[in-house]
Amino acid sequence: MYCSKCGSNNDNDNRFCSKCGAELIQSSLPEPSSYEHESPAPVPLIVTSWIVVAISLFNSILGMALGIIVGFAVLLCSILLIVNKNKTAKTNGIIILIFWIITFIIGLVQSQLYY
Repeated sequence: MYCSKCGSNNDNDNRFCSKCGAELIQSSLPEPSSYEHESPAPVPLIVTSWIVVAISLFNSILGMALGIIVGFAVLLCSILLIVNKNKTAKTNGIIILIFWIITFIIGLVQSQLYY
C-alpha cells in the first residue's frame, strides 16, 4: 500500500509508513501502477464507419454489387470498433452493427419484393 503523505510503497500489513511514519489508511482503490488506462478513441475509424453507414442507407440507389461491398465495409468497421478497448469506440461499434443488421434485413426484404 502507498502512503498518502509521502507516496512511498509499504507492506500491506504495516500500520505506519516506513519512510515518514504517517498512519497508513487502507484504501479500496487499486495500487496506482495497476490502474487501467483507457486507450484513445480511434476517431478516424469512427467517422469513417458512420460515413459508410450513411452510404449503406442508400443501398437501393447504389446497386447490388456496390451495396454488398459497402455492407461488408460497415460490418468490418463495426467489428474493429467493438474489439477496441475504448468505451466510446465499443459503443459506436455496437450501434453501427445494429444499423448494419437493420439495413441487411431491409436489403433482403427488398430483394424478395423485386425478384
